[in-house]
Amino acid sequence: MDLMPAEIIDSIATELSMNKDQYKLSSYAAVSRMWQGAIERITFRTLKLTTPDIADFQSMYSGNMSSRRRYLRKLAVDFELPRLGEGEWCTYEHLPDRNSDSVAFTKSVRQLFAILHTISTTYSLKVPPYELEFRDAYRLSDCTHSIHDWRISDPVWSAGFYELHDWILLPELHDVHVFNCGLSIWNALRGLNRRFLGEVASKLVNLKQMNLGFQECYNWGSRLRVLHFRDMYEGLLEVHGQTIREIRIDMTHDPPGSEHLQVAKLFTGENPFRIAFWHLSTLPQLTKLHLTGPTVISPDIFSPIVLDGEIVNFPCLQDLLVEFSTDSADGRWHFIRDEAKYLAIKDNPDYEDEIGNDMEDYESDSDISTATGDGDASVYGVEPRRTRWVHNHKFRSLPNPQTFSPLLLGAAGICRRLSNMRMMTLRTTGDRFWNDIGYEWLTHRDFEMQYRRSGTPSDLKHCKTPFDDDLSVNRVFWRSVDWEPPEEVQAKWQEVIGVQGRMAVFESQL
Repeated sequence: MDLMPAEIIDSIATELSMNKDQYKLSSYAAVSRMWQGAIERITFRTLKLTTPDIADFQSMYSGNMSSRRRYLRKLAVDFELPRLGEGEWCTYEHLPDRNSDSVAFTKSVRQLFAILHTISTTYSLKVPPYELEFRDAYRLSDCTHSIHDWRISDPVWSAGFYELHDWILLPELHDVHVFNCGLSIWNALRGLNRRFLGEVASKLVNLKQMNLGFQECYNWGSRLRVLHFRDMYEGLLEVHGQTIREIRIDMTHDPPGSEHLQVAKLFTGENPFRIAFWHLSTLPQLTKLHLTGPTVISPDIFSPIVLDGEIVNFPCLQDLLVEFSTDSADGRWHFIRDEAKYLAIKDNPDYEDEIGNDMEDYESDSDISTATGDGDASVYGVEPRRTRWVHNHKFRSLPNPQTFSPLLLGAAGICRRLSNMRMMTLRTTGDRFWNDIGYEWLTHRDFEMQYRRSGTPSDLKHCKTPFDDDLSVNRVFWRSVDWEPPEEVQAKWQEVIGVQGRMAVFESQL
Protein backbone atom coordinates (compact mmCIF):
# COMPACT_ATOMS: atom_id res chain seq x y z
CA MET A 1 0.00 0.00 0.00
CA ASP A 2 3.05 2.25 0.25
CA LEU A 3 3.02 2.38 -3.55
CA MET A 4 0.16 4.87 -3.35
CA PRO A 5 1.14 8.55 -3.31
CA ALA A 6 1.15 10.18 0.13
CA GLU A 7 -1.62 12.56 -0.98
CA ILE A 8 -3.94 9.62 -1.74
CA ILE A 9 -3.22 8.00 1.64
CA ASP A 10 -3.91 11.32 3.37
CA SER A 11 -7.23 11.63 1.55
CA ILE A 12 -8.26 8.10 2.51
CA ALA A 13 -7.28 8.69 6.14
CA THR A 14 -9.27 11.93 6.20
CA GLU A 15 -12.34 10.16 4.83
CA LEU A 16 -11.98 7.40 7.41
CA SER A 17 -11.76 9.99 10.20
CA MET A 18 -15.16 11.36 9.19
CA ASN A 19 -16.78 7.96 9.80
CA LYS A 20 -15.47 7.15 13.25
CA ASP A 21 -18.50 5.02 14.09
CA GLN A 22 -17.63 2.61 11.28
CA TYR A 23 -13.83 2.67 11.33
CA LYS A 24 -11.31 2.68 14.14
CA LEU A 25 -8.75 5.06 12.73
CA SER A 26 -5.82 3.96 14.91
CA SER A 27 -5.93 0.40 13.52
CA TYR A 28 -4.71 1.68 10.14
CA ALA A 29 -1.53 3.13 11.66
CA ALA A 30 0.02 -0.36 11.73
CA VAL A 31 -0.22 -0.81 7.95
CA SER A 32 3.01 1.03 7.17
CA ARG A 33 5.05 4.09 8.12
CA MET A 34 3.27 6.18 5.51
CA TRP A 35 -0.09 5.15 6.93
CA GLN A 36 1.13 5.82 10.46
CA GLY A 37 2.15 9.34 9.45
CA ALA A 38 -1.21 9.96 7.76
CA ILE A 39 -3.16 8.71 10.80
CA GLU A 40 -1.04 10.68 13.28
CA ARG A 41 -1.47 13.85 11.23
CA ILE A 42 -5.20 13.58 11.95
CA THR A 43 -5.11 12.06 15.44
CA PHE A 44 -2.64 14.53 16.92
CA ARG A 45 -3.87 17.65 15.15
CA THR A 46 -6.54 18.59 17.74
CA LEU A 47 -6.27 17.16 21.25
CA LYS A 48 -8.66 17.43 24.19
CA LEU A 49 -6.95 16.78 27.50
CA THR A 50 -8.30 16.36 31.02
CA THR A 51 -5.74 16.98 33.75
CA PRO A 52 -5.93 13.45 35.28
CA ASP A 53 -4.59 12.23 31.91
CA ILE A 54 -1.55 14.52 31.89
CA ALA A 55 0.84 11.58 32.40
CA ASP A 56 -0.61 9.79 29.36
CA PHE A 57 -0.30 12.99 27.35
CA GLN A 58 3.36 13.20 28.33
CA SER A 59 4.02 9.60 27.31
CA MET A 60 2.53 10.21 23.85
CA TYR A 61 5.38 12.64 23.16
CA SER A 62 8.24 10.91 24.99
CA GLY A 63 11.48 9.97 23.26
CA ASN A 64 11.29 9.63 19.49
CA MET A 65 7.54 10.26 19.62
CA SER A 66 8.26 13.95 20.24
CA SER A 67 8.12 14.20 16.43
CA ARG A 68 4.33 14.10 16.79
CA ARG A 69 4.59 17.70 17.90
CA ARG A 70 4.77 18.77 14.24
CA TYR A 71 1.12 17.70 13.81
CA LEU A 72 -0.31 19.60 16.78
CA ARG A 73 -2.50 22.61 15.92
CA LYS A 74 -4.80 22.88 18.95
CA LEU A 75 -4.73 21.67 22.55
CA ALA A 76 -7.86 22.11 24.72
CA VAL A 77 -7.58 21.43 28.45
CA ASP A 78 -10.23 20.64 31.07
CA PHE A 79 -9.13 20.97 34.70
CA GLU A 80 -10.31 18.63 37.42
CA LEU A 81 -10.82 20.30 40.80
CA PRO A 82 -10.98 18.46 44.16
CA ARG A 83 -14.13 16.68 45.24
CA LEU A 84 -16.38 18.44 47.70
CA GLY A 85 -16.43 15.23 49.72
CA GLU A 86 -16.56 11.48 49.38
CA GLY A 87 -19.17 10.42 46.86
CA GLU A 88 -21.67 12.63 45.10
CA TRP A 89 -21.89 15.52 47.52
CA CYS A 90 -24.43 18.24 46.92
CA THR A 91 -23.32 21.85 46.80
CA TYR A 92 -26.21 22.71 49.06
CA GLU A 93 -24.17 21.34 51.98
CA HIS A 94 -20.54 21.43 50.87
CA LEU A 95 -19.05 24.68 49.62
CA PRO A 96 -15.81 24.63 47.61
CA ASP A 97 -12.54 25.11 49.45
CA ARG A 98 -10.91 27.73 47.24
CA ASN A 99 -7.46 27.14 48.72
CA SER A 100 -7.63 23.45 47.75
CA ASP A 101 -8.94 24.46 44.33
CA SER A 102 -6.01 26.85 43.90
CA VAL A 103 -3.46 24.19 44.87
CA ALA A 104 -4.93 21.63 42.45
CA PHE A 105 -5.26 24.12 39.60
CA THR A 106 -1.71 25.43 40.11
CA LYS A 107 -0.29 21.89 40.10
CA SER A 108 -2.06 21.04 36.85
CA VAL A 109 -0.94 24.22 35.08
CA ARG A 110 2.67 23.69 36.17
CA GLN A 111 2.67 20.10 34.95
CA LEU A 112 1.13 21.09 31.64
CA PHE A 113 3.57 23.93 31.00
CA ALA A 114 6.55 21.77 31.98
CA ILE A 115 5.48 19.04 29.52
CA LEU A 116 4.83 21.48 26.67
CA HIS A 117 8.17 23.16 27.31
CA THR A 118 9.98 19.80 27.29
CA ILE A 119 8.30 18.72 24.05
CA SER A 120 9.31 21.93 22.28
CA THR A 121 12.93 21.64 23.42
CA THR A 122 13.20 17.89 22.69
CA TYR A 123 11.94 18.18 19.13
CA SER A 124 14.21 20.90 17.83
CA LEU A 125 13.04 21.04 14.21
CA LYS A 126 10.94 24.00 13.14
CA VAL A 127 7.25 23.24 13.66
CA PRO A 128 4.00 25.16 13.11
CA PRO A 129 2.55 27.04 16.11
CA TYR A 130 -0.52 25.77 17.94
CA GLU A 131 -3.55 27.08 19.79
CA LEU A 132 -3.88 26.54 23.55
CA GLU A 133 -7.32 26.61 25.17
CA PHE A 134 -8.23 26.41 28.85
CA ARG A 135 -11.79 25.26 28.37
CA ASP A 136 -13.42 23.90 31.49
CA ALA A 137 -13.14 23.05 35.19
CA TYR A 138 -15.16 20.27 36.78
CA ARG A 139 -15.46 18.10 39.88
CA LEU A 140 -16.24 14.40 40.08
CA SER A 141 -18.51 15.28 42.99
CA ASP A 142 -20.55 17.85 41.05
CA CYS A 143 -24.22 17.39 41.80
CA THR A 144 -27.05 17.55 39.32
CA HIS A 145 -28.36 20.88 40.57
CA SER A 146 -27.72 23.77 38.21
CA ILE A 147 -25.19 26.43 39.18
CA HIS A 148 -27.81 28.87 37.88
CA ASP A 149 -30.16 27.93 40.73
CA TRP A 150 -29.77 30.86 43.14
CA ARG A 151 -29.85 28.44 46.10
CA ILE A 152 -26.64 26.97 44.66
CA SER A 153 -24.99 30.00 43.08
CA ASP A 154 -25.33 32.38 46.03
CA PRO A 155 -23.34 30.28 48.54
CA VAL A 156 -20.85 29.17 45.87
CA TRP A 157 -20.02 32.76 44.94
CA SER A 158 -19.66 33.61 48.63
CA ALA A 159 -16.67 31.24 48.65
CA GLY A 160 -14.80 33.60 46.30
CA PHE A 161 -12.41 32.54 43.53
CA TYR A 162 -9.51 30.14 43.14
CA GLU A 163 -6.26 31.29 41.54
CA LEU A 164 -2.87 30.39 40.09
CA HIS A 165 -0.08 30.48 42.67
CA ASP A 166 3.51 31.55 41.88
CA TRP A 167 2.81 31.96 38.18
CA ILE A 168 6.20 33.59 37.72
CA LEU A 169 7.77 30.10 38.05
CA LEU A 170 6.08 28.79 34.91
CA PRO A 171 8.43 28.12 31.97
CA GLU A 172 8.02 30.18 28.84
CA LEU A 173 6.32 28.62 25.83
CA HIS A 174 7.38 29.81 22.37
CA ASP A 175 5.07 27.76 20.12
CA VAL A 176 1.67 29.03 21.29
CA HIS A 177 0.29 31.69 18.94
CA VAL A 178 -3.37 31.65 20.08
CA PHE A 179 -4.58 31.48 23.69
CA ASN A 180 -8.28 30.94 24.50
CA CYS A 181 -9.72 30.84 28.00
CA GLY A 182 -13.21 30.89 29.47
CA LEU A 183 -15.07 31.02 26.15
CA SER A 184 -17.57 28.20 26.70
CA ILE A 185 -21.20 29.24 26.55
CA TRP A 186 -21.62 28.63 30.29
CA ASN A 187 -18.22 30.15 31.12
CA ALA A 188 -17.18 26.96 32.89
CA LEU A 189 -14.06 28.61 34.37
CA ARG A 190 -16.24 31.19 36.10
CA GLY A 191 -14.76 30.41 39.54
CA LEU A 192 -11.21 31.19 38.41
CA ASN A 193 -9.65 34.50 39.40
CA ARG A 194 -9.30 36.40 36.14
CA ARG A 195 -5.94 37.82 37.11
CA PHE A 196 -4.67 34.45 35.92
CA LEU A 197 -5.37 35.27 32.26
CA GLY A 198 -2.71 37.93 32.06
CA GLU A 199 -0.32 35.86 34.16
CA VAL A 200 -0.46 32.92 31.75
CA ALA A 201 -0.37 35.15 28.67
CA SER A 202 2.87 36.71 29.91
CA LYS A 203 4.51 33.26 29.58
CA LEU A 204 3.45 32.82 25.95
CA VAL A 205 6.23 34.88 24.47
CA ASN A 206 5.26 34.62 20.79
CA LEU A 207 1.53 35.01 21.30
CA LYS A 208 -0.37 36.52 18.37
CA GLN A 209 -4.00 36.32 19.50
CA MET A 210 -5.85 36.22 22.84
CA ASN A 211 -9.53 35.32 23.23
CA LEU A 212 -10.56 35.71 26.87
CA GLY A 213 -13.93 35.10 28.51
CA PHE A 214 -15.08 36.79 31.72
CA GLN A 215 -18.21 36.49 33.79
CA GLU A 216 -19.51 39.42 35.83
CA CYS A 217 -22.90 39.16 37.54
CA TYR A 218 -25.08 41.45 39.59
CA ASN A 219 -25.95 38.55 41.90
CA TRP A 220 -22.34 38.27 43.09
CA GLY A 221 -22.95 41.31 45.28
CA SER A 222 -20.94 44.53 45.09
CA ARG A 223 -17.98 43.32 47.18
CA LEU A 224 -17.11 40.39 44.90
CA ARG A 225 -17.82 42.43 41.78
CA VAL A 226 -15.34 45.10 42.90
CA LEU A 227 -12.71 42.43 43.63
CA HIS A 228 -13.33 40.76 40.27
CA PHE A 229 -13.10 44.10 38.47
CA ARG A 230 -9.77 44.77 40.17
CA ASP A 231 -8.41 41.28 39.44
CA MET A 232 -9.37 41.54 35.77
CA TYR A 233 -7.58 44.88 35.57
CA GLU A 234 -4.46 43.55 37.32
CA GLY A 235 -4.39 40.54 35.00
CA LEU A 236 -4.52 42.70 31.88
CA LEU A 237 -1.64 44.77 33.24
CA GLU A 238 0.50 41.62 33.07
CA VAL A 239 0.03 41.40 29.29
CA HIS A 240 3.22 42.74 27.71
CA GLY A 241 3.42 40.71 24.50
CA GLN A 242 5.52 42.28 21.78
CA THR A 243 3.87 40.07 19.16
CA ILE A 244 0.15 40.24 20.09
CA ARG A 245 -1.99 41.41 17.17
CA GLU A 246 -5.55 40.57 18.23
CA ILE A 247 -7.36 40.58 21.59
CA ARG A 248 -10.99 39.68 22.18
CA ILE A 249 -12.42 39.99 25.68
CA ASP A 250 -15.90 38.51 25.90
CA MET A 251 -17.97 39.42 28.96
CA THR A 252 -20.95 37.45 30.22
CA HIS A 253 -22.78 40.06 32.29
CA ASP A 254 -26.13 39.99 34.05
CA PRO A 255 -27.37 43.48 35.07
CA PRO A 256 -29.97 44.08 37.80
CA GLY A 257 -33.35 42.60 36.94
CA SER A 258 -35.21 45.81 37.77
CA GLU A 259 -34.06 49.07 36.24
CA HIS A 260 -35.35 50.96 39.27
CA LEU A 261 -32.44 49.54 41.29
CA GLN A 262 -29.28 51.49 42.02
CA VAL A 263 -26.30 50.35 39.95
CA ALA A 264 -23.26 49.36 42.00
CA LYS A 265 -20.11 51.44 41.61
CA LEU A 266 -17.25 49.08 40.78
CA PHE A 267 -14.36 51.38 41.64
CA THR A 268 -13.36 54.35 43.74
CA GLY A 269 -10.89 56.91 42.52
CA GLU A 270 -9.18 56.07 39.23
CA ASN A 271 -11.10 53.71 36.95
CA PRO A 272 -9.00 50.49 36.82
CA PHE A 273 -10.56 49.21 33.59
CA ARG A 274 -9.69 52.49 31.87
CA ILE A 275 -6.08 52.04 32.99
CA ALA A 276 -6.12 48.44 31.72
CA PHE A 277 -7.61 49.54 28.39
CA TRP A 278 -4.88 52.09 27.86
CA HIS A 279 -2.21 49.64 29.06
CA LEU A 280 -3.11 47.52 26.04
CA SER A 281 -2.10 50.49 23.89
CA THR A 282 1.51 49.74 24.84
CA LEU A 283 1.34 46.53 22.79
CA PRO A 284 3.29 47.60 19.69
CA GLN A 285 1.60 45.28 17.16
CA LEU A 286 -2.00 45.26 18.41
CA THR A 287 -4.27 45.87 15.40
CA LYS A 288 -7.61 44.46 16.59
CA LEU A 289 -9.29 44.93 19.98
CA HIS A 290 -12.83 43.64 20.56
CA LEU A 291 -14.63 44.02 23.90
CA THR A 292 -17.82 42.03 23.48
CA GLY A 293 -20.45 40.57 25.64
CA PRO A 294 -21.65 43.20 26.95
CA THR A 295 -18.77 44.83 28.79
CA VAL A 296 -19.37 46.94 31.89
CA ILE A 297 -17.60 50.21 31.09
CA SER A 298 -17.75 53.78 32.34
CA PRO A 299 -18.03 56.91 30.17
CA ASP A 300 -14.39 57.87 30.72
CA ILE A 301 -12.92 54.69 29.20
CA PHE A 302 -11.65 56.57 26.13
CA SER A 303 -10.27 59.55 28.06
CA PRO A 304 -6.55 59.69 27.28
CA ILE A 305 -3.90 58.75 29.83
CA VAL A 306 -0.55 60.52 30.05
CA LEU A 307 2.56 58.42 30.71
CA ASP A 308 6.05 59.89 30.85
CA GLY A 309 4.68 63.24 29.73
CA GLU A 310 3.04 61.85 26.58
CA ILE A 311 -0.50 60.78 25.73
CA VAL A 312 -0.63 57.01 25.32
CA ASN A 313 -1.83 55.86 21.89
CA PHE A 314 -2.34 52.54 20.14
CA PRO A 315 0.40 52.66 17.48
CA CYS A 316 -1.13 50.04 15.13
CA LEU A 317 -4.80 49.69 16.15
CA GLN A 318 -7.11 49.43 13.13
CA ASP A 319 -10.28 47.76 14.44
CA LEU A 320 -11.95 48.61 17.77
CA LEU A 321 -15.30 47.12 18.84
CA VAL A 322 -16.92 47.83 22.21
CA GLU A 323 -20.24 46.25 23.19
CA PHE A 324 -21.34 47.82 26.45
CA SER A 325 -24.01 47.01 28.98
CA THR A 326 -26.93 49.19 30.02
CA ASP A 327 -25.37 49.69 33.47
CA SER A 328 -22.14 51.64 33.91
CA ALA A 329 -19.15 50.74 36.06
CA ASP A 330 -19.33 54.13 37.80
CA GLY A 331 -22.75 53.48 39.36
CA ARG A 332 -25.07 54.92 36.70
CA TRP A 333 -27.41 53.66 34.01
CA HIS A 334 -26.44 54.34 30.39
CA PHE A 335 -30.14 54.74 29.57
CA ILE A 336 -33.03 56.75 31.00
CA ARG A 337 -36.80 56.61 30.65
CA ASP A 338 -38.36 58.32 27.64
CA GLU A 339 -40.41 60.80 29.65
CA ALA A 340 -42.20 62.29 26.63
CA LYS A 341 -43.43 58.89 25.48
CA TYR A 342 -44.31 57.86 29.02
CA LEU A 343 -46.35 61.00 29.75
CA ALA A 344 -48.14 60.74 26.41
CA ILE A 345 -49.55 57.29 27.10
CA LYS A 346 -49.51 56.77 30.86
CA ASP A 347 -53.21 57.68 31.13
CA ASN A 348 -54.19 55.59 28.12
CA PRO A 349 -56.19 52.57 29.37
CA ASP A 350 -54.87 50.48 26.47
CA TYR A 351 -51.43 50.53 28.12
CA GLU A 352 -52.52 50.07 31.72
CA ASP A 353 -51.29 46.48 31.97
CA GLU A 354 -47.93 47.26 30.39
CA ILE A 355 -47.25 50.30 32.54
CA GLY A 356 -48.35 48.67 35.78
CA ASN A 357 -48.20 50.41 39.16
CA ASP A 358 -47.32 53.69 37.51
CA MET A 359 -43.87 52.22 36.77
CA GLU A 360 -42.90 52.57 40.41
CA ASP A 361 -40.81 49.92 42.09
CA TYR A 362 -42.77 47.07 43.55
CA GLU A 363 -41.75 44.64 46.26
CA SER A 364 -43.33 41.24 46.53
CA ASP A 365 -45.02 40.34 49.81
CA SER A 366 -43.81 36.78 49.42
CA ASP A 367 -41.08 35.37 51.59
CA ILE A 368 -37.63 35.45 49.95
CA SER A 369 -37.17 31.70 50.18
CA THR A 370 -40.52 30.87 48.56
CA ALA A 371 -41.24 33.77 46.19
CA THR A 372 -41.65 32.61 42.63
CA GLY A 373 -42.86 34.04 39.35
CA ASP A 374 -41.45 34.99 36.00
CA GLY A 375 -42.07 38.68 36.61
CA ASP A 376 -40.00 38.96 39.78
CA ALA A 377 -36.39 40.07 40.07
CA SER A 378 -34.05 39.54 43.00
CA VAL A 379 -32.13 42.25 44.83
CA TYR A 380 -28.54 41.81 46.00
CA GLY A 381 -26.49 44.11 48.19
CA VAL A 382 -22.86 43.84 49.27
CA GLU A 383 -22.75 40.03 49.50
CA PRO A 384 -23.98 37.32 47.09
CA ARG A 385 -27.10 36.91 49.16
CA ARG A 386 -30.61 37.63 47.94
CA THR A 387 -32.21 40.28 50.15
CA ARG A 388 -35.67 40.74 48.64
CA TRP A 389 -37.80 40.55 45.51
CA VAL A 390 -38.87 43.46 43.34
CA HIS A 391 -41.00 43.75 40.25
CA ASN A 392 -39.08 43.10 37.04
CA HIS A 393 -39.38 46.60 35.52
CA LYS A 394 -37.40 47.38 32.36
CA PHE A 395 -38.15 50.81 31.00
CA ARG A 396 -34.90 52.62 30.12
CA SER A 397 -34.86 53.28 26.38
CA LEU A 398 -33.18 56.67 25.75
CA PRO A 399 -29.40 57.20 25.92
CA ASN A 400 -28.43 59.01 29.10
CA PRO A 401 -26.78 62.31 28.03
CA GLN A 402 -24.63 62.30 31.18
CA THR A 403 -22.91 59.08 30.12
CA PHE A 404 -23.33 58.95 26.34
CA SER A 405 -21.92 62.39 25.54
CA PRO A 406 -18.54 61.90 27.29
CA LEU A 407 -18.34 58.34 25.94
CA LEU A 408 -18.92 59.41 22.32
CA LEU A 409 -16.70 62.49 22.60
CA GLY A 410 -13.91 60.32 23.98
CA ALA A 411 -14.38 57.84 21.13
CA ALA A 412 -14.07 60.68 18.62
CA GLY A 413 -10.84 61.75 20.29
CA ILE A 414 -9.40 58.25 19.91
CA CYS A 415 -10.26 58.08 16.20
CA ARG A 416 -8.72 61.45 15.60
CA ARG A 417 -5.44 60.61 17.34
CA LEU A 418 -4.95 57.11 15.93
CA SER A 419 -3.68 57.43 12.39
CA ASN A 420 -4.13 53.72 11.60
CA MET A 421 -7.73 53.40 12.83
CA ARG A 422 -9.93 52.08 10.03
CA MET A 423 -13.07 51.03 11.88
CA MET A 424 -14.67 51.62 15.27
CA THR A 425 -17.98 50.21 16.47
CA LEU A 426 -19.79 51.06 19.71
CA ARG A 427 -23.07 49.37 20.53
CA THR A 428 -25.24 48.22 23.36
CA THR A 429 -26.16 44.61 23.65
CA GLY A 430 -27.97 42.33 26.02
CA ASP A 431 -26.48 39.29 27.65
CA ARG A 432 -25.05 36.42 25.65
CA PHE A 433 -28.50 35.00 24.91
CA TRP A 434 -30.37 38.22 24.16
CA ASN A 435 -28.46 40.39 21.72
CA ASP A 436 -31.35 42.53 20.47
CA ILE A 437 -32.70 44.44 23.44
CA GLY A 438 -36.43 45.09 23.30
CA TYR A 439 -38.13 43.57 26.31
CA GLU A 440 -41.28 45.62 26.83
CA TRP A 441 -43.40 48.32 25.24
CA LEU A 442 -41.24 51.13 26.59
CA THR A 443 -37.94 49.32 26.46
CA HIS A 444 -37.26 48.99 22.77
CA ARG A 445 -33.75 50.33 23.04
CA ASP A 446 -30.99 50.00 20.54
CA PHE A 447 -27.79 51.92 19.94
CA GLU A 448 -24.95 51.49 17.51
CA MET A 449 -22.30 53.82 16.18
CA GLN A 450 -19.93 52.89 13.37
CA TYR A 451 -16.95 54.82 12.12
CA ARG A 452 -15.51 53.62 8.83
CA ARG A 453 -12.51 55.14 7.14
CA SER A 454 -12.60 55.45 3.37
CA GLY A 455 -12.18 52.09 1.67
CA THR A 456 -13.68 50.16 4.61
CA PRO A 457 -17.22 48.73 4.17
CA SER A 458 -19.86 49.03 6.88
CA ASP A 459 -21.90 46.19 8.35
CA LEU A 460 -24.77 48.07 9.96
CA LYS A 461 -27.53 45.48 10.37
CA HIS A 462 -31.12 46.19 9.34
CA CYS A 463 -30.14 49.49 7.69
CA LYS A 464 -29.39 50.56 4.14
CA THR A 465 -27.59 53.88 3.78
CA PRO A 466 -27.79 56.13 0.70
CA PHE A 467 -24.01 56.00 0.42
CA ASP A 468 -23.32 52.33 1.22
CA ASP A 469 -21.55 51.86 -2.09
CA ASP A 470 -19.44 55.00 -1.79
CA LEU A 471 -16.30 53.86 -0.01
CA SER A 472 -14.24 56.82 -1.16
CA VAL A 473 -15.06 58.95 1.91
CA ASN A 474 -14.96 58.57 5.68
CA ARG A 475 -18.35 57.70 7.18
CA VAL A 476 -20.14 57.67 10.55
CA PHE A 477 -23.45 55.85 11.10
CA TRP A 478 -25.74 56.23 14.10
CA ARG A 479 -28.64 53.91 14.88
CA SER A 480 -30.99 54.28 17.83
CA VAL A 481 -34.64 54.63 18.87
CA ASP A 482 -36.19 58.14 18.92
CA TRP A 483 -32.79 59.72 19.51
CA GLU A 484 -30.09 61.67 17.69
CA PRO A 485 -26.60 62.49 18.95
CA PRO A 486 -26.26 65.98 20.49
CA GLU A 487 -24.92 68.69 18.21
CA GLU A 488 -21.64 68.80 20.13
CA VAL A 489 -21.10 65.09 19.52
CA GLN A 490 -22.00 65.28 15.83
CA ALA A 491 -19.69 68.27 15.37
CA LYS A 492 -16.77 66.42 16.96
CA TRP A 493 -17.30 63.41 14.72
CA GLN A 494 -17.60 65.64 11.67
CA GLU A 495 -14.10 66.88 12.51
CA VAL A 496 -12.95 63.25 12.55
CA ILE A 497 -14.36 62.37 9.11
CA GLY A 498 -13.55 65.74 7.53
CA VAL A 499 -15.64 68.09 5.41
CA GLN A 500 -16.04 65.45 2.69
CA GLY A 501 -17.09 62.80 5.19
CA ARG A 502 -20.66 61.49 5.33
CA MET A 503 -22.80 61.07 8.45
CA ALA A 504 -26.20 59.39 8.75
CA VAL A 505 -28.66 58.81 11.61
CA PHE A 506 -31.08 55.87 11.39
CA GLU A 507 -34.12 54.81 13.35
CA SER A 508 -33.68 51.27 14.60
CA GLN A 509 -35.70 48.66 12.71
CA LEU A 510 -35.35 45.92 15.34
